Amino acid sequence: MGKDDDCIICGLSYWHVDRNELDAILVNCNPEMNVKMINPNPAKSFTAVLTSLFSKLIVYPNAKILERLV
Repeated sequence: MGKDDDCIICGLSYWHVDRNELDAILVNCNPEMNVKMINPNPAKSFTAVLTSLFSKLIVYPNAKILERLV
């Protein structure tokens, strides 16, 4: 994914069994891409990882934003 691409994250588990695989994918993404996470109650650890990797992270509390994003 390039710096002008949009990445929409929703419905991901960040439990210990998923972290290695997700981290491997995320660290290979462009840190300047637009990341949008839809989650009413995001895991603090996952939010911390995303915040440390991407400067353009926006977290939405519900899926109503999809009407405008798609």
